This record gives sequence, C-alpha cells and structure tokens, in this order.
Amino acid sequence: MTANLRRVLAVGTAAALAFFGLLTVPAAHSAPAVTPTSCAGVWEVVQGDETQPSTAKIGCATTYTSGLVALQSAGFAPTGTSFITQIDGLPKNPDYTTNGKLWWSYWHAPVNADGTIGTWTQYTVGADSSTPAKGTVEGWLLTVAGASGPAVTRLFTPAASTSPASSSAPASSSAVASSSPASSSPASSSPASTSPATSAPVLSATAVKAASYLSKNLPTVDDGTGAFVAAALALTATRSCDYSTTIAALVTSIRAQSRDYVGTDAPRAANLAILARAVGESPNSFGGLDLMSILAAGTAADGQVGSYASSYVQSLAVIAYVRAGQSVPQPVLANLIAGQAATGAFGYTYGGTFYPDYDTTGLALQALYAAHGDTAVIAKAVAWAQSEQTSAGYWPNPYSPVDSTGLLGSGLELVGASAGNALAWLTTQQLADGGFPASLGGTTSNIGATADAMWLLAGSNLVSVSLVSCPAPSATPAVHATTRTLVTTLADTGSDVEGIVGVLAVVTLVLGAGLLVVRRRQRQA
Repeated sequence: MTANLRRVLAVGTAAALAFFGLLTVPAAHSAPAVTPTSCAGVWEVVQGDETQPSTAKIGCATTYTSGLVALQSAGFAPTGTSFITQIDGLPKNPDYTTNGKLWWSYWHAPVNADGTIGTWTQYTVGADSSTPAKGTVEGWLLTVAGASGPAVTRLFTPAASTSPASSSAPASSSAVASSSPASSSPASSSPASTSPATSAPVLSATAVKAASYLSKNLPTVDDGTGAFVAAALALTATRSCDYSTTIAALVTSIRAQSRDYVGTDAPRAANLAILARAVGESPNSFGGLDLMSILAAGTAADGQVGSYASSYVQSLAVIAYVRAGQSVPQPVLANLIAGQAATGAFGYTYGGTFYPDYDTTGLALQALYAAHGDTAVIAKAVAWAQSEQTSAGYWPNPYSPVDSTGLLGSGLELVGASAGNALAWLTTQQLADGGFPASLGGTTSNIGATADAMWLLAGSNLVSVSLVSCPAPSATPAVHATTRTLVTTLADTGSDVEGIVGVLAVVTLVLGAGLLVVRRRQRQA
C-alpha cells in the first residue's frame, strides 16, 4: 500500500467515524515533561514537524497492549482510535483536506544496546491494532510527504559510553497518529539485525553470569540441533555484543545442521525460522532451506502444524509467521485457540486425557499476543497461570521448574501481566558457575534450563528477541558438533523431541513412557 493510499484511507475513515460520532477523543494527557533515560516498556517518539527535528519528544510507555494505549501511557494525548488525527492538539486543524495535507505517519523500530534506533519501518495497521514489542520504539511523524520516520536516532546514552547524546533534543510538543490498516504485520516483523534494549546496562549480574555459563558450555551433537538453537537465542536475548562471536559460531553450525535437523518437519522449520529472524537472516533462505515453505507444506487444512496435535508447536508456527512478516493463516491461529482448556491452560492430550502445561501456556501467550489473538483467550490463560504460581514464585513443573518459570514468566510479562515473584525466585536458583539446574534444588547446571531462564532474566521473548548491531568479528569460529557420553545437558522439561531414548528410564518413575514422550516431543528441540 502506497503512502498516498494510506493517507486517503486514514482520512476517509476518520471522517466517516466523526460523522457517525464514533471518533473518540481520549482524556487529555500532558506530553512527557522530561525525556526518560531508560524505559522498561516501549519507547515513544513523537515529532510534530518533519522539517524541525527539535520538535521531537520522547516518552516511555509502561502499558502497551496496542499502539494507541502505548501512546497514551507515554503521556501523549491522541485524538482518534485506529486513525489518529491529532496528538497534543497537532495539527491545529485536523482536517486533511484543508490543513495542507498534514497527516500522522506511524512507525516502529528496534533499539540497539547503545541507545541508537535501528531502521524505521512504517506500520500497515492502525494504532488500535498494532502490538508494540517490549524494548522497541514507536514513532509518530506529522508529515506531508511521508518521509522515512522521525528524525530521532538515539534514545539514551549508556552510562559507560562516551558517545554523543541524542541527535535530536526534545523541545516542543509533538503528537502521535496512525496510518491506515492493510495487513496484520506486527511490530515484531521489523528488521531483526538489531535488538531491542531498554536501558544500559542491559543485563543484571544474574543474567551476565548465566550468559557466561552458556558461552563457556556450548552444546554438542549429543544435545541435538535444538540445543544449538536454544543457546543461540538465549545469548541473543542478552542484547550484548560480548557474545556476538559465540552467537555467530552457533549460527554457522546451525546452518550446517539445518537440512538434517529440519528435513520436511514443519515444527522444526518454525523453530529455525524464529532463530533466523532473530539473528537478522531470512527464513526463506536459511541453510539452503525455505523454512516458511516447509512450514506451510506441513500444515493440514484444519491448521494443525506437524503430524500430531500440539499447542506448543502451533505457538511456534504462529510466532514464525509473525517474525517472517507474513499473515498468520487463520486455521493455524484457530487451531491454537481451540487447544485452550476451560481452565484457561494450554497443554497436550494423551490417551484421551488433557494435561495442562506451563511451558506450552507461556509460549501460547507469546503467540497470541504477536498475532493479535483474542484478548479473552489471553486473559483466561493469564488467570490460570497466575493461579498456578507458587507463593515462592515458581511454577511447579515436576521436570524442570526453572524452564517453566523462565518461559511462562516471560510470556506473562510480554502481555503486560504480573509474573509475581518469578524473577526473584529464579535468581535464587543460580549455581556458582552461573548456570541453572534442571530440577528443584538441583546442584548441577543444565544448558537447557539456563537458556530458558534467560528469557525472564533478560526480559526477552521469542516474539521480539533480535540481535544487536555489533562490529563484525575478525573470524567466526565453528562450534563443532562433537560427541559426549555424559548425561544429556538438556533440561527434561517434558517437551522436546530429541534425547527421548536417554530419559526412558525416568519415564516409568514419573508418568509412564508414552506420556513423557508426548510431552518431550512438543518443544521440537
């Protein structure tokens, strides 16, 4: 859709809404009086004059269930819902046909760890339909030509940095408004060569120790390709250049393993597609594979992805479509929603019995949020998850509570719900070497558990995790797929596909062989 068509649709719809008395004017807010130096939610940039960068104002939204909500949360006062005609009273004349053809264009971009803004991408949905991702920036520009996004290039300067301050000092009031909808492409489909960052330093001491453990204890062939993917995503979630060489090495090895790992398996294609986007590569050409075509080919007419029903797999597929910038096929999303139990939980069915699952519910929350899923479905899942959380802060997965707490906690945070004491509990589980155990009270660090813990430690998720822009390493060492005869280092969360034989002895002691195999297969690791 061209910029001109977006303008026409936006203005036409706004006029129609005004005519029928449906164009709402939210209660007045005052623009941010002080430019924030950090943001634990979504950054907002509003520029009221495209010829004057100094008119840009920066705010921070702590609530961001939609672009409109985020704009208001950051302290700006928009007029309109889907199509914004004024922000903080600008333009004074909101009528596009008589104000010189001024309109509010609506943008989003990733935020680098050094505070700089990545490439601006224009939204193709309205402000009430977008789903801003935590750590990213929303941009609003009052324009005639459409330009290329607000002029702001930096949001903050890291405390330890000597880089210059923001290129555009906020001065006057600016506003926010929307472009017209067309597709359902969300914010997370923006370029992934850089990653969101909320403040500097980005990582807590606990997260730094966990990342150090992962970078020093890389997966081997015994762990499976899924372990390489998990480690690469976890280190990417840190948004730190300290691990860029290790991430590059892991990705190189994953590419080499991709054909054997994926084959024609749709769930694994989805898993790898998410990784590809997270590290700034195309899921349509990764390791010589068109992962999105494999995903589509492995999806049944009723929307089921893969050869067996799994809400975990459906969630991976939904996130993969969103990350690839493609519309989520309606049957795929409907299939995911249909997997929710009356309690609100997502899980899996075995032998005719439904088993609620914390990991699956956490991932389903992320997928539904990314795909603009039914808010009632999300609310039910949130209510169930919060009711299941222990007073200590963790979720009592009998296999690996650290994994479940990391995944479900990050899912709750993404949708703007409270994760309670999850993060506080998680930090108490860290071992001396920086890793996390795969069992409650465990004393041995585990790669898989540590990787899943990183989601909550780093404040990230599969929807928005993206690689920061770092200087290219002089060389990319390979992570060799050597063998290991020790006990697998993957956490037994009950949901990955590899390493099944190695844990069959545990099966008879827990829930029975068939059930544990079904749970472990979900993660497609």
